Amino acid sequence: MAAQQQMTGDQQKLMEEVMCAIKACLNSVKGEIPMETLHKDYRELEGKPIPYRELHHATLASFLQSVPEVIQLRNRGGQLFASLVRKAGAADHIGQMVDRQKTTKKQPKVRQRVPPRFNNSVKGSEGQPGGKTYKQLLEERVKELSNDDEVVVFRTIPWGKKKQFWLSTVTIFNRKVSSFPEEKEKPEDAEELVAKNALELLRQMNKPDLPVQKNMDISVPRVKELLAEQNSDILWWVHVRELYQNRYQEILPENWIKSVDQNKSGIRLENPCQDRWTVRLAQQKNESRPPRTTSVPNYLDQHLCAKPQPLRQPSAEASQVYDEFRQHIVNEQLQQQLVQQQQPPLQQPQELQYEKKEFNERRLFVPKGKEVSCTEVMTALGNLHVGKAEGSQQEPSQIPPLELPNSNYWDIYVTYIQDFNNIKFRLIGDQYSNAYDDLVTDMELYYMEEKNLSPVSETIVGKVYAASYDESWFRVQVLSINGDQVTVLFIDHGDEEQLSVSLIHNLHKNFCNLPAQSVSCALAGLEYGGKDQSALNLLQTLALGQTLVGQVVSRQDNISLILFNTATEEDININEKVSQQLDLNFVEPTLPQVGGVAEVYVMHVTSSGDIYVQIETETFKLLENLLEMARSRTEEMLGEDVKIDPTRLYLAQFSEDGQWYRAAPRSSVDPDGKGKGLLLPNKVLMWFVDFGNSDRVPSASLRPLEGVNERLTKIPHQALLCRLHNVPSAGLEWTERACHRLMELLPEDSPLLLKVQAVKSNGPPLVELFKRLQPQNELVSINATLGIDNSLFRNDGDSNNNSVNKEVVLSPSRTRSRRSSTNSQTSSSSGLNSGPSSMNSYYDSTPTSPRPGALIPMEVPRVGEYFDVYVTYAASPSNFAVQSWKMTKKLSALMSKMHVYYNNANNLQTLDELQAGGFYAVKHSDDSWYRAQVSMHQGDIVSGLFVDYGDCFIVTRDNVQPLPTAFHALPYQAIKAKISGISAANLDWTPEDCCRFQELVEYREFVSIVANIESANDSDGYVISLRLINTSDPKLDVYIDQILVDEGRAVRQHVQ
Repeated sequence: MAAQQQMTGDQQKLMEEVMCAIKACLNSVKGEIPMETLHKDYRELEGKPIPYRELHHATLASFLQSVPEVIQLRNRGGQLFASLVRKAGAADHIGQMVDRQKTTKKQPKVRQRVPPRFNNSVKGSEGQPGGKTYKQLLEERVKELSNDDEVVVFRTIPWGKKKQFWLSTVTIFNRKVSSFPEEKEKPEDAEELVAKNALELLRQMNKPDLPVQKNMDISVPRVKELLAEQNSDILWWVHVRELYQNRYQEILPENWIKSVDQNKSGIRLENPCQDRWTVRLAQQKNESRPPRTTSVPNYLDQHLCAKPQPLRQPSAEASQVYDEFRQHIVNEQLQQQLVQQQQPPLQQPQELQYEKKEFNERRLFVPKGKEVSCTEVMTALGNLHVGKAEGSQQEPSQIPPLELPNSNYWDIYVTYIQDFNNIKFRLIGDQYSNAYDDLVTDMELYYMEEKNLSPVSETIVGKVYAASYDESWFRVQVLSINGDQVTVLFIDHGDEEQLSVSLIHNLHKNFCNLPAQSVSCALAGLEYGGKDQSALNLLQTLALGQTLVGQVVSRQDNISLILFNTATEEDININEKVSQQLDLNFVEPTLPQVGGVAEVYVMHVTSSGDIYVQIETETFKLLENLLEMARSRTEEMLGEDVKIDPTRLYLAQFSEDGQWYRAAPRSSVDPDGKGKGLLLPNKVLMWFVDFGNSDRVPSASLRPLEGVNERLTKIPHQALLCRLHNVPSAGLEWTERACHRLMELLPEDSPLLLKVQAVKSNGPPLVELFKRLQPQNELVSINATLGIDNSLFRNDGDSNNNSVNKEVVLSPSRTRSRRSSTNSQTSSSSGLNSGPSSMNSYYDSTPTSPRPGALIPMEVPRVGEYFDVYVTYAASPSNFAVQSWKMTKKLSALMSKMHVYYNNANNLQTLDELQAGGFYAVKHSDDSWYRAQVSMHQGDIVSGLFVDYGDCFIVTRDNVQPLPTAFHALPYQAIKAKISGISAANLDWTPEDCCRFQELVEYREFVSIVANIESANDSDGYVISLRLINTSDPKLDVYIDQILVDEGRAVRQHVQ
């Protein structure tokens, strides 16, 4: 690239243009082509050879070799072949974007050794009164709560690579607390830290202001009363203790269950698993006792009874209570399976006795005195194991499944984000976080001792191991093996990593009891989001590594959540924020500037020569995803006639393939159902905005887009209008035969290259289309192929050929079959994929595409909705114009661009002719240029309407200029309006009435309510009926219609 470094500015610009064209040539090639063919294609595309000598290269090969990051040259049998370098990170090719999107290694992830928990900070501890240490304070508090039955025992050991730090743990009331991951250089400091953490835990568990109720004569009757009020026959002891505390504002001592006299108290206590007690009322003599339940002891069992401490929820709606007996019921079912396998059905109920046994390192209760084989136990426990990995012949690892809460709101911690459909999180709260904290601490303590390390000699796909990573220990499942490298899934975090086999160790049985903590979900309503990078970046900023509330929308095949950050004063709906970012990224497709090249798909051709094309973009992919989701909803909506609003978009069912696409009305429904003029009985002429073609659709086959998915209304139209450059020749016009010939030339399953050759001031861009001929990969101009056959066209004014008002439609079903991003629908049944010659063309007797250069009207809210407006022109209460207040900034930006453009003398042109109904730029008396529609012209006088302001003009011809297509994107802003619900008191508005109305509303902002939308009689637009409300006074809203009625200028209209 030495030569390129010495280039002048002009040469640099030339280099960029050349490389753009070369990449366009190679992009359309499936593989590589000879260097001579590339040079020929470039000459075909640009009309001149590659100017390598002007870029300081003696040969073409030398030039191509100077850009190895873009082009790769290979010598095959003495002939040089060129191909495009497709490397990750390039942003100019769809295939590269897809490859980059599949890459997950660079995705941010959060793998903290101890997850954040709510209220786990030691801030707010009471301190050290009286010079006492935290250890002394902890021992005193535990003694007070347990009546001297609980002993505080610290376990303190050295840890770290060089054993230079100390770690301490303590267990109080069956809850383990650790100083991990903080590092202390002295053992006493580690014990002080863990004591401080334990005091904070006690503070959370027990309100410090509440007294301890030690009198059994008082507490036992109260507990019985609480048990009788519950829907469940049996409760966990910790839950009973919390109910008691909430009801009586007292604390039951931890040793209360040991002090209860079961023979006299009427309370039965059971110990189904280690250190876990259940409480129930004693059965009456005439009632059968429910069978004793069992539980497979694991980390989840040990903490299932603890009531979750949820985040503040995003609404006042209370969360459902977590099902504390889910695991209890599962174990009861397991127990019943074992009983059925061991004995025949009993004729009479029989109370069974149980004993604790261990099978393959798992403990559970089985019928006492019965011989139960290990196989029977493992069969009963089968549903608690992780299944075999696909393609693996090894036994599955014994990791039980995670029981999800039954509530509608979950407290979660987001650990990894791949895309909108694959977000990994952990459930948090006492019943989850405590168990996971214990696991993390115990694994660190266990594997820091060399004697406990157990490197694997051979890894097995699908099995769970312990892995050392980033100086911490994690549970991982092996997904694949490649030599001495293994790809593993961190089962408590959700992300994948490639590790050396030397870092993989056998997982001790004590660490197999806790279910895998990672849960996957999708963002509700954003499943269509794909790989939009800016929206993903925002999601990672808002959610990754954060403690959030997840509102459960779906629990079916894939969990779907709405995420809320409730840590701030006002809840943040993360789904909504990301959705807004996606909306901002909806890019309006545009054709390149003159000389630019793009890959396009031809969607539709009219026999007047209008061609509609699509450019595949990320926005188009989002549209495809949204439409796929919307189509499923259309089937749920009843087919009924809808009121047609010419300003809105609909989902319309295309007659030839039965599929639903976005469409805009181009006619009204025939109200008599008889059909007249352009109307057919009960049908609406709909223009498919993403394809360019039209169809007459029954009103029952239309769905309001807002009712299906409002986001579909925000995506710009995808069909781009253009015409072929120099086709046909001067004096000739398009015909139906020419359209058929064009269709025959289009490739079936690949895009075309489009080069913009010219842009007219008052018409669509003029382009040249190129396609490749296989197997030589030869680039051919479609324009040249059509242009040489003048028999395809007719002479100007010749009426013997078919009417130019007919059109040829390349239907949506066919175009969808061309795109690799979508599956073929029902196009084969329509005959459209049977070949160009037998294409079942659709003809229309009316033009269905918008007039070239036409501006589209501004969309308005639906009837009954609020609409913030600015009144730009006021003739009378029945004739005024408004602008959408929220569009003022866009209009201001457009006006600034027009001011710069038309104040440049080089841009001014002499108009040879004017077209009535055409759109132009007109210079106002204030010396500013505005968009306008010409209604008539005579001699040097031109009259019309300023389409963004609603007022009329009469100017001389020299004040009218063409309106470039760059100024067409913004819909015209002036909306015809009238005051709703009133009419003139004197049959018509008097000059005084009009002046008073003008004084009240002109050049003022209002809040309005849309009362009605109707078609305008004198144009293609519409008129909206509004109720204007002046809200400038903070204490009083003023209704304009009421003022006119009160002043006797108007009367109320009576609704029939």
